[in-house]
Amino acid sequence: MTIKGSDRANQMLRWFFNSEDSRYELAEVTRIAQTTKDNIQNWVRREMIEPDEVTPGRRVYAPLTVADIKVATILLEQYGSPTNAFMAARVVNVVTMSWFAGHDWKDGDPMPAFRRDVRQQFAALWWGPRSLHDPHRIPYVEIVHGDELNKFLRKRGPILHTPVPIGRYWIDLADFAWRLKQRQGKRLEPQGEDEAT
Repeated sequence: MTIKGSDRANQMLRWFFNSEDSRYELAEVTRIAQTTKDNIQNWVRREMIEPDEVTPGRRVYAPLTVADIKVATILLEQYGSPTNAFMAARVVNVVTMSWFAGHDWKDGDPMPAFRRDVRQQFAALWWGPRSLHDPHRIPYVEIVHGDELNKFLRKRGPILHTPVPIGRYWIDLADFAWRLKQRQGKRLEPQGEDEAT
């Protein structure tokens, strides 16, 4: 299925993040997030992720965890450090959820309704000190429309930013997950606004 338009993209995101059908075993996660079992196991060992459900021989991951893994895998190519890549990916995804929700979104909060057009949005990612008195560097993110990205980066001057095309990443992720579940013979319907919680 090709996603056309903002409404369709938002329906796919609502399905991906809200549907009971949108839960993934390890083999599915490696395909959807285009990563390796070794990467996932590395993040599990570091206690950065954990499966939603664990039974003998089966681990099931929630959609937000899959999104974290997808973005972390992409950032791993740039940062080299699995810890830094995952920390940054987590902040990118939480800030994007906050952008959709219109307030500071936190784990455990209801998923936003996905009414905004994310297709041309970028997460401008940079690392900075936690505070003036704490030099430990942490990731910061601001959501910026693609048309405003160059202006934003110039205005920020010497601070090095990584533009993450989060809209494209999330829509590709939801579309790939949808097609995977369809191939498994599941009858799926994208969620309309009234079905999202």
